[in-house]
This record gives sequence, C-alpha cells and structure tokens, in this order.
Amino acid sequence: MNRTILIALVVFSLAPVGQRPPVKCTEASPERRGEEGCTILASRPVVGPLAKPVYWHIDRFDSLEAAKKAAGPDGVAAEAHGGIWLMTVEMQSEEHHGGRHVSWIGPLTLPHSGRYTMRVQSSLLLPGATTPVHTHSGPEVFYSVDGEQCLET
Repeated sequence: MNRTILIALVVFSLAPVGQRPPVKCTEASPERRGEEGCTILASRPVVGPLAKPVYWHIDRFDSLEAAKKAAGPDGVAAEAHGGIWLMTVEMQSEEHHGGRHVSWIGPLTLPHSGRYTMRVQSSLLLPGATTPVHTHSGPEVFYSVDGEQCLET
C-alpha cells in the first residue's frame, strides 16, 4: 500500500480534487491507530520572543520522557509514526537538545505580530487524499517521514 506519512507545523493547504471526502485534523484521529487520518499533536502559543530568522527544527529521541525534558517553552515532544520527535521553533542552531538532528526547515516568513501560535500535527494519507480548502495567517511547513506529497495552492 502506498501512503504518505507527514509531520507538519501548522496545517497544510490542499485543494480537494478527488472523489473521497477530505481528511480533517482532529485531536485523536484514526492516524493514531495506523489508519488514514490527521491528528493535532499540539496547538499552543509560542512563549519566547522569536529572534529572526526563525526555523523549524526536527530532532529524534529514544524516549518521550527525554524529548519532553528537552522541549523547552517553544518545543513540542510527540510520538508519531514509530518515532519520538522534538519539534522546536527557534533560530538556526547546531544545538539539538540532546536528540539526533533530522532536519531544519526555513527560514520561515512570519507575519508581523506580537503573538504566535504553533500547531503540530501528524498525518497518514492514502494516494488521492485531500484536506478541506483553508487558509492560515502564517506559514505552513511539512516534513515527510515516508512517501510523497504534492500541494495545490
């Protein structure tokens, strides 16, 4: 079975093009049981001031406890797709909070604002899957764990 496994910062924008109903993100979707779906892992305010440029850092850990301990105020530790992940929003850095660095994405272009909210989600999508048409006030960033992704904006 072909599938795409994604971890996303914020929410992605895909225009519905298929015959199947769109996949909507929820707090505990079928994705958590290995079925098609999209789970919101965290949605919370960014606490620290964001020094620019800003990047999304992705690190892997051996335990959820270690990732949570390293998370800090602007990090999210989560278990998804057979791994333990720490995702942080911060300046470009070589510091990986004690985990194994996987990727950094950016710089992110943030709209001018006094406050920001960070949403992290995990998706498992089958070929042809879509999400409802939607928009966001800030950037959307994706990391594919497995498979391919095509965005229509």
